[in-house]
Amino acid sequence: MKNRISYYLGQNGYLKMMTNLSEFTIYFKKENGFVSMIEVVDMKENPYITEDMLHNVIQKAQWRFRDQGIEEIHYLVLVLGENMERAAALGEREYFFFMIDSEAKELYIPEGKAEDFYGMKGQIEEWLKADFDSAALTGEVSYGADGHRIQKIREQPLVNHGIFLINVIVFTLCTLSGDLLYTYGRLGLPEVQSGQWYRMITCMFLHGDMSHLAGNMIMLFFLGNIVEKELGHIKYFIMYFLSGLAGGFASLLVQSARMRMGMELVGSIGASGAIFGMLGGLLWLLIRNKGKLAELSFARVLFLVCYTLYGGLTSTNVDNAAHFGGLAAGFFLAIILYRKKKRHKEKEGTL
Repeated sequence: MKNRISYYLGQNGYLKMMTNLSEFTIYFKKENGFVSMIEVVDMKENPYITEDMLHNVIQKAQWRFRDQGIEEIHYLVLVLGENMERAAALGEREYFFFMIDSEAKELYIPEGKAEDFYGMKGQIEEWLKADFDSAALTGEVSYGADGHRIQKIREQPLVNHGIFLINVIVFTLCTLSGDLLYTYGRLGLPEVQSGQWYRMITCMFLHGDMSHLAGNMIMLFFLGNIVEKELGHIKYFIMYFLSGLAGGFASLLVQSARMRMGMELVGSIGASGAIFGMLGGLLWLLIRNKGKLAELSFARVLFLVCYTLYGGLTSTNVDNAAHFGGLAAGFFLAIILYRKKKRHKEKEGTL
């Protein structure tokens, strides 16, 4: 029954606020200068709800709106249950108070209460009898009282934030340990040939100075979040990690060529290979989404990639092989990993 009511309210423009108590759910719709609020109380889930509990939840929800300067709040209490006598006992203080018998699917309004709430009485009665597929509620969305969407845990860019944090921590340790981590972590061909393959991973988290770290982390933080949201946690980690390895492998190939020509070998550090892999993946996501994704456009991201590559080619002490290797790997990995999400209209909203 709760799903049926949730879908009905969502269809009528109400956003869903989750409370800390699963038996209480708040729905709201901001009008011109006031808020319409509906509190759905599930007595089937908790038959021991008291009038004080109900009133406390209403007050907390109202204060969320008053904190935004909205004083006029119209609200309806809608109780779901099987014992209508117990349900009616909750409505002593409430003017707008509806009850729904979950088994009989019938709406009751106690004597002395308002007979309607914005014309919803008749609509609810019709909806209670209508056919309803609970699968229609998949992908429910939650909102704060300010109307902004609340992201679920699985939607948060946890992997990207974790990578960002690890890079910052490692750089801090580098400043405290001198050359120790660079000596044992940088990517060098002789060391890898001697069996130290772990350097292909450790080099991805080392940065030469603050400007090197900041440049990489700014792109990672603002663009990586978008890519992870589209790909998902696991696929994003796979793309980022393998792109970094591909960038490291490309760097080793160049080092090998330099060694054959008798040139000096320079070790490589930095997350640039993985960062360019993220950019390559982002280019493919934009292609698949017709050039638009979040606030980004294909032309802007392509310009950023070209500008960054140009900056590397015209600078010294830059591992351009890692840049190109990571970029290519990220692009092709995104082709393999990405499955375009079906966009659906958000109908529903945390207290």
